[in-house]
Amino acid sequence: MKCFITLAVTAWLTLAIPPTPLNGDIQQALAQAATPSCPTLRILAILPRERTQWLLLANDTSVTTPVTIELTTEREIVTYAVPSVIFAEEIGGSIAYRSTPIVLANPLGTVLSATVRASLDATTTCENVTRIVRTPDDVGVYNLARLRWPLSAEDARFVEIVTNETQPPGEPIGAKSRRSVLAPDCKVTYRAAKGVRFVAADYPEDARKNGVVGTVVVSVSLSESGAVRVASVYRSSGNADLDGAALVAARSTTYAPEVKNCFPVTGTYLFRANFGFP
Repeated sequence: MKCFITLAVTAWLTLAIPPTPLNGDIQQALAQAATPSCPTLRILAILPRERTQWLLLANDTSVTTPVTIELTTEREIVTYAVPSVIFAEEIGGSIAYRSTPIVLANPLGTVLSATVRASLDATTTCENVTRIVRTPDDVGVYNLARLRWPLSAEDARFVEIVTNETQPPGEPIGAKSRRSVLAPDCKVTYRAAKGVRFVAADYPEDARKNGVVGTVVVSVSLSESGAVRVASVYRSSGNADLDGAALVAARSTTYAPEVKNCFPVTGTYLFRANFGFP
């Protein structure tokens, strides 16, 4: 009987004790813990590869978070919902972490900018982070804004990651939604590739003295920025010295790339060098 009375009294006493009010600091800490905080995101690099776009993000803490990504082209704005981005690998020399490469299915058109926002929940609004990929120059041609020489260490590392990847990390993420945009103010619909500053081929002294003449045609592959990617002898003169001098001149010449519908494009062209002809 005493046992039952003790339990009853103990239960009544426990229920009768009023809750102790929390002080302001504890209440604020609990409120902050209950509200997810937005990560500090940065777009380290964006690079087209085959039929996809690869992005590399950075964050100030090592976390896993969902993000929304928008790619804007001259034709549309495409939204991608990425359920989880893992920030685990430290960026050397700084208190920050980078993500694994995020692979997105290509939008229609040429990417002009990328925008990333953390998508924590319906009640938390995080800031957009944007990186411009292409900007128009004075004549209305959209050039790559991310191509700086020398490349930043992070961009160079990202290019290395993408180059060494034989398979993308998972299936490309497809578009969640699309909306059309107005085409850019295109002032240059087409422009052929051309030499901006030609470098004349040096006539090899031995070939000149011996009266060796000939024409060398060099195949020159240009990047979107007009840089020479590959140069090789397309049609030989029959003389190795003349061929070598033409190659040096073709590689040293400065080019403007071909432009199609406002955008510079890659291409392969022919560079001709004449030796001993008027």
